[in-house]
Amino acid sequence: MEGKYETLTYGTAAPSSSRREDHVASPGKWRDWASLPRDVLYVVLSKLPQTEILGAAVLVCSPWRRLALEEHLLWRRIDLRLWDEKERHPDGWKAMALAALERSAGRCESFKGHVDADVLVHLANRAPLLRKLNVTGWPYIKDKKLVRDIIKKLPLLERLVLSDGRFQEELLLALLDYCPRLELLDLTDSWPTFRVWEEPINTTIQNCNIKYLCMPLEVLD
Repeated sequence: MEGKYETLTYGTAAPSSSRREDHVASPGKWRDWASLPRDVLYVVLSKLPQTEILGAAVLVCSPWRRLALEEHLLWRRIDLRLWDEKERHPDGWKAMALAALERSAGRCESFKGHVDADVLVHLANRAPLLRKLNVTGWPYIKDKKLVRDIIKKLPLLERLVLSDGRFQEELLLALLDYCPRLELLDLTDSWPTFRVWEEPINTTIQNCNIKYLCMPLEVLD
């Protein structure tokens, strides 16, 4: 029928014309996504990749946007690894990372994604409760004091996985000095800027209390 939609179930006969209208929701029965209870909207948004919440999802309606901006628990665990636009849009990934940290309002406990020095500084200032950090692109930071200042603000850190980034001696020393809860340090896929077997680094590593320590396979001169 023109203007009508049919809902058919495999293995059953098609409904008669007199019943077909029952399968088409009237305008009064259409679901208003904007009017869903806040707790239901929270569940819906929590199932979406956070890259979408930061992007198209906030354009759906005002209630979705308000929840994405105001519900800090949505950002307790930040995971931006699914976003693959970094090369095509060099600044976009950073904007997402900074926005997500702002929305967490200091409640972020886990962060996964790409970083640079700016993001690391922002992370240290906005995520004092951070326990898990899984990042790519950790840069070499010439200012050793800045390295220590960043790590000093993350005393609850328990797990650090660093991939495709620079791992410098000052970072290791800062982690050992300021992160007493650190249990896992995975640097297998990072690029160290020092020789891990030379003293006093080797002694420092051997004497640390980290339960799971994975050092880089390759070492730079």
